[in-house]
Amino acid sequence: MVDCPHLRSIAPMKTSYLALFYRSWPRLASKALQATTANLPNSFAIGLFCVAALCAAPVPLKAQDQDPFYYEIRPLFENGEQLGQVYRFRNVGLIQCLNGDLLAFVEARHDVSDHSEKDVLMRRSKDRGTTWGPYEAVWGHLEEDHAGWKDPAPVVDKATGRLFYFMNTNESEKRLFYMTSDDSGYTWSDPIRIPDSLLRPEWKRWRNNPGPAIQLKVGKYKHRMLIPGHIVTHEDRHFSVVWYSDDHGESWQVSETAVQGSDEVSIIELSDGRVLMNIRSHGELDPGLDPAYRNFMYSDNGGESWYGLETKRDLPWESGHGSLAKMELGDGNLLFAIHPLVVKRKDLTCFVSYDEGKTWPYKKLLHEIGGYSSTIVLDNYDIAMSHNHGFRGEHGIDFVRFNLSWLTDGKEHANPTVQPLPQAPESKATDRAIWREDFELADRTILDGGSTAWKILGASNAPIGAAVSNGKFRTSDAGGEIVWQTGRIDIGDAKRISIAVDAIKIGKFNNSDSLRIYYRLGDGDEKLIESLSFSSDPQEDFETYRIRKHDINVSGNQQAQVIIRSRINGDDKTLYWDRVEVARAE
Repeated sequence: MVDCPHLRSIAPMKTSYLALFYRSWPRLASKALQATTANLPNSFAIGLFCVAALCAAPVPLKAQDQDPFYYEIRPLFENGEQLGQVYRFRNVGLIQCLNGDLLAFVEARHDVSDHSEKDVLMRRSKDRGTTWGPYEAVWGHLEEDHAGWKDPAPVVDKATGRLFYFMNTNESEKRLFYMTSDDSGYTWSDPIRIPDSLLRPEWKRWRNNPGPAIQLKVGKYKHRMLIPGHIVTHEDRHFSVVWYSDDHGESWQVSETAVQGSDEVSIIELSDGRVLMNIRSHGELDPGLDPAYRNFMYSDNGGESWYGLETKRDLPWESGHGSLAKMELGDGNLLFAIHPLVVKRKDLTCFVSYDEGKTWPYKKLLHEIGGYSSTIVLDNYDIAMSHNHGFRGEHGIDFVRFNLSWLTDGKEHANPTVQPLPQAPESKATDRAIWREDFELADRTILDGGSTAWKILGASNAPIGAAVSNGKFRTSDAGGEIVWQTGRIDIGDAKRISIAVDAIKIGKFNNSDSLRIYYRLGDGDEKLIESLSFSSDPQEDFETYRIRKHDINVSGNQQAQVIIRSRINGDDKTLYWDRVEVARAE
């Protein structure tokens, strides 16, 4: 195939209206029939309604059953007030979960600046993007948390079913975090930090890149998760890297750097198991990088190192991050590269490769104005893409969906039936919850007399310094020690238990501040689980902690308590804790 001007002959917006009518036909036909049959004999009316019902009834969707030329575009995140906050939306990450739900994550900026405070919001579609649920807050809502949570990068571990969401923060772009969900994004862990021990001495900051991360499917490194990103040295030189995990996110490593001048990247696995890196160039460039085009590098060891720099002169490029996606077909893979072609991020264009990125002979305009994008291929072989609308996201985030027939003007079709999504394996966890507190209570609650009873002891002004806030228990300077404790928890005939607490500190803590977690069995003494020590490093003003005590021998006791003692000195710092759990560990 060659690039010809007539390949842009179908206007995307006009095609959108046709596609929307086609999708809406059963609903419209049903309403029309209601009016038409109002004065008809019952038997005839019933017959017509049966026909309408058959037309509207859902059937297993196949790629070949869709519109021959299908394209639609719609607003996904609209700038303005959402969830009580005025937001400016930039940069999006798409992922399809193992239950089929399509999730879209976004930077919800409090201001237009790249360095503004940002929250993480999400929307969910249960019909591959035809309709979308409400805006949902994922992270960033704690009152003292003013970080800029940026660069959404989701990935699903298909071996465990766990959804990972990667992000970094504004302050120095030194801090890289991820959250996890075991129920397709309905509930989330607190942010977990990638250890700074991976940050090499010559690097001054690092960040992941927006858009979906990947999990390898074939070969020696099958199930390895790869998170694309880049680092900046103390000399302000840029290098692309990936973070990778071989143990389902329990630990992480960072790759060797790609070529100097490589910056934001997108990655894809090729059919032979190699990883392709699609590079945005920035700063002081290696002589082999041509900033007028996209540049590629490859890895044959699962992303641990990079080789083979190539300039793709059939992928012209102006600026900004580009997305990359793969469609796996029986007779070979198609790759899609999407990025703007014109200055100030105009003419967002999709390029197609039939030889796994060696050449890119075909392109088609997707939208006249569009910047950073996130692209995935859905289980029904639709291509789903979301992008910034406008040079600086002036018009929020759009969602675009189209099929291969529309993209190639009927020259190619995706005929396979819907790809079966991997089934999430059954949990092998041996712990079974006996008691759990998630603090899903009204703000300022200071005791719970219900089935998960707990109370506060200690400081006289505890109602001011300690209470439920935003679905967590919050403590600040209360003029003394705050003691939070559960009631006596009936553990029945359990022989061993485990105890878990998640905690967050915000602010510049020092040695005078403390958080200690204890347990008590029966009428026995308090036993220490963990005493947290806090760093005074200004870079460590936001930290999360996962406190776990496994395999506690209860020695015939039938009751247990959890006690949390905190002491904070100063108005500029806060502790939160959540997910306090006692479980069987047998």
